[in-house]
Amino acid sequence: MRLFLIRRTRSFIKNNYTEIDETGKPYLLLTDGSRQNFPERIPKRVVFGFKRKNKNDQYAKLYSNDIIDQIDKMRFPRYGLGQSNYLKDDPEVQLRNSNP
Repeated sequence: MRLFLIRRTRSFIKNNYTEIDETGKPYLLLTDGSRQNFPERIPKRVVFGFKRKNKNDQYAKLYSNDIIDQIDKMRFPRYGLGQSNYLKDDPEVQLRNSNP
């Protein structure tokens, strides 16, 4: 698939298209001559509370078995979101079934 898809992640752009300024920070040189720096992403934890048994709590609904089952059923070409993609009941059987 890599031959047919164009995937430009942030790290790919930084590693392949940037120049380094006098302070050592990467930047993109735009067509108008201006520089576009890459700010450092600093993830921050957001803590919020919810009541798991409250049927009206919108966050509690995200943890319901129905929602988890729906996420497990989703299929994407490259990425799977559910835990069923990472847990194998019998790896030997799955390996044998995947070979033609």
